[in-house]
Amino acid sequence: MEKTHDIEFLVKLCMKILPEMEQFIETGAALSEYAVETRYPAAIFEITKIKAEKAAETARSIYEFVLKSLPDLEKLPQE
Repeated sequence: MEKTHDIEFLVKLCMKILPEMEQFIETGAALSEYAVETRYPAAIFEITKIKAEKAAETARSIYEFVLKSLPDLEKLPQE
């Protein structure tokens, strides 16, 4: 699989296993802009404090949803 910063693509990929991720398609797409534009110093990218806080809140909600969806590692069989 090739590497990507496209959050919408990654959400859709996760939906194959966890259909409930669909709720993050639109917000994930908005996060992709920040994943790419802010990564490269040559790019001129300005963001307001309000937009930055909203992006962080969105990323946190996706992260927390994924963590809650993972199996409890303590309950997995030990090899």
